[in-house]
This record gives sequence, structure tokens and C-alpha cells, in this order.
Amino acid sequence: QMMCSPEHVQNFQFPKEQWSQPEPEEIPMLAPAAALGDPPPPATEGQADMPVRIFDAPPPGGLLRERSEKKPGREYAVERVHWPVEKRCLNSGLMVKVSPAVSIYGHKFTLMLKPALDTSSTSTAPRNKKGQGSFKATEGRTRIHVKHEGPMDGPDQTAPILRFRIYAGNTSLPEDAPRGPMQNDFAKTPTAQLPAPHDVFQLQDAQRRQEQSLGVQHLTVGLECQLIPRDGNS
Repeated sequence: QMMCSPEHVQNFQFPKEQWSQPEPEEIPMLAPAAALGDPPPPATEGQADMPVRIFDAPPPGGLLRERSEKKPGREYAVERVHWPVEKRCLNSGLMVKVSPAVSIYGHKFTLMLKPALDTSSTSTAPRNKKGQGSFKATEGRTRIHVKHEGPMDGPDQTAPILRFRIYAGNTSLPEDAPRGPMQNDFAKTPTAQLPAPHDVFQLQDAQRRQEQSLGVQHLTVGLECQLIPRDGNS
């Protein structure tokens, strides 16, 4: 059975010049899915593109979490998670790929990759008992889910409301620009994804573009999010 867990690499360092673009001032709401075109629309005015992290080797723990500096007028900092996924996993018989858990605003979250079957296809590719295909069977068509796993030790035990964007690949390329954002109350819905048709990513193609443009063989999957305060009625 193919093992795709990231290796633990000590003393990981990342060249700071690759992270020189400004922080976004705010993550705006995603428009209703029916109003969006295909492919997803570009970032709104005033919203900086999120540059991809370049990993020569997987970082310690398998992913990297960053928090921007809190700016005037912004109640909470923006947090980002960068997860390098091995190229071989994108063409494997796996039915799901789950990231290590990461702390975001005091709560544990994971990113999940699930192969997305083309319902219009008559493919006889292998499926499990629930009808799901593997990454190989779907040729890289994948949905990326954000899952709340539970609170960390702390006073706030209620799952947060997050406004987030998701990306896969080199975000400096138009085809792989971050998608979203959208907002989700994880106390009501523990697992969230982008609305259709923007929920399906072609990860094999994104990996090839990232390899050609940046010279690395893995695929970087990322989450950018901002905490939304609860009002008295939430």
C-alpha cells in the first residue's frame, strides 16, 4: 500500500523573498454561486493575491501555519495554512487524503482532499462501496474540504465562524488563483467547501503547472482565513 504521509524534516527554512507580496486588508464575501462565472472570478479590488509557499522539502509537521500582523481596523489577523502534497498521491488509489491537524484561532482544523467523480461520465474506473473514485480514477479532479476537528485547550469551546479562501498550486498563475472567499459557521456545519462549480480542483494539472513554473514536484494546497466575530444572536 502506498504511503503518502509527509516526512518530518528538521531545520526547515523558507526564503523570505518568496513571500514579499502585501497582506490582504480584508477577505470579502463570496458572491452567490449562481452569480459566479466559470472559472472563478479574480480577486476583488484591493485584495492582494496570496503567493504560494515554495517547499524544497516538507516542513516539520507536514504543513506550515502563518499569521499576518494585526492591522488597524482589523479585529483579527489573517491566518494561512500551506500543505505540500506529494505528487504520487495525486495519481494513487487513495480515496481520501487528510492533512495533519493545525491550530487556527484556538481550534483544530484539517484539510481533506476527496476525489470528485464526474457524474456525467460513463467511466468504469474503480470505486469503493460508497461509489467514490480514487485520485487516479478521477484523474486528479478533487474537492478540498475544511473540517473542524475540535477546540484546543482554552476558554473558547465554540467552533468559530470563518471566512476563507482555498488554493491549489502556484497562486501567481491565473488558473490557480485562490478561490472564494466564502463564510461558514463551523458550530453548525463542521465541514465546509466552496460552492459548486468552484469546489472541484484539477490537482494533477495544478501540480504540473507548479512544477513547470517553480521547479518542485509536490503540490501546495492552501487555506487563507479570517475569524468573524459572533453577534449576540449567534
